[in-house]
Amino acid sequence: MLSVNYEDAKSDLAYGCILERPKVVYNEKNKEFVVYFKLYLKGVGYETSYVGVAVARNPEGPFMYYHKFHGGGSPNGSGDFSMFKDESGDLYHLTVRKPDKTFVIGKMDEDYYYPKGEYLACDGIAPHTEAPVVIKKDGKYHLLGSGSSGWKPNAARSYTTDRLSGKWTYHGNPCKGINSFDHIGADSTFGGQSTCILQVQGIKNAYIAMFDIWKPENPVNGRYIWLPIEFISGKMSVSWYDSWSPDDFKPGRHLPDKN
Repeated sequence: MLSVNYEDAKSDLAYGCILERPKVVYNEKNKEFVVYFKLYLKGVGYETSYVGVAVARNPEGPFMYYHKFHGGGSPNGSGDFSMFKDESGDLYHLTVRKPDKTFVIGKMDEDYYYPKGEYLACDGIAPHTEAPVVIKKDGKYHLLGSGSSGWKPNAARSYTTDRLSGKWTYHGNPCKGINSFDHIGADSTFGGQSTCILQVQGIKNAYIAMFDIWKPENPVNGRYIWLPIEFISGKMSVSWYDSWSPDDFKPGRHLPDKN
């Protein structure tokens, strides 16, 4: 848990600031959990943003606010981002840079507190790629993201590469089918926007794509979409299912018929 500051109006986390889309990573060196979040200071608006950093000894917190930094190597900061931790323990910050919306990557320091060195543009990833999520499977990096259309949903986009610093290959929209509850199709990502990919522990090749449904007029009514990811010819595919279970990934089981 991390709270805004209701007493100090000059705090980075003063009541009235905006905190969005947290990501948590474990740092073995310091034996602590580090949470990153988009931070818009009180009264500043969306033109300039920071990445807020807080730390805790336990995954459930309490988290202590540590500091903020401008992501993307820009004085305007960065937008949506993914924190990717490689097998070596190196942590990378992949994000859309403000104001030019170029998609960039930067390596974090050993403590995971600050970017280390310069950010580099990701060759092959289109500008305005938001809501990125990166995983590594069978030696290949996969990125799931979205376009940029404010709070309104748009078509998802997917990429792969053999090296984080290499050229990315575009594979189009991985979504298929129609959200039968809201009647929204794949061209609008079923009404959602990518936020996380969860690897199911204990089951081989089991991944869940997680999407936010934005309701800016009444955020408390925002919901989530969780769908299984299938990998076909080395590319991710996310189909709509009215119902499914992580057990469907187990040997001898299969996902239900597509809706």
